[in-house]
Amino acid sequence: MQTTEAMQYDNTNDMQVMIARVEAYIYERTGKKVRIVFNNMARFSVHFEMLIKAHEYVMNYKNTKK
Repeated sequence: MQTTEAMQYDNTNDMQVMIARVEAYIYERTGKKVRIVFNNMARFSVHFEMLIKAHEYVMNYKNTKK
């Protein structure tokens, strides 16, 4: 995983990139490492929507923090 400073915070539709960015943001803000796992296919669409919203939040935070 890339360091937070080295990441480019532009739009992406790559799920692994979004997960990495959200995980890095949580670690940066809380000091706690988390791992986002999609293992319930019945709820995939709901969880993916939450990931999209979390990624948008992270992008806004990073892009306005400069």
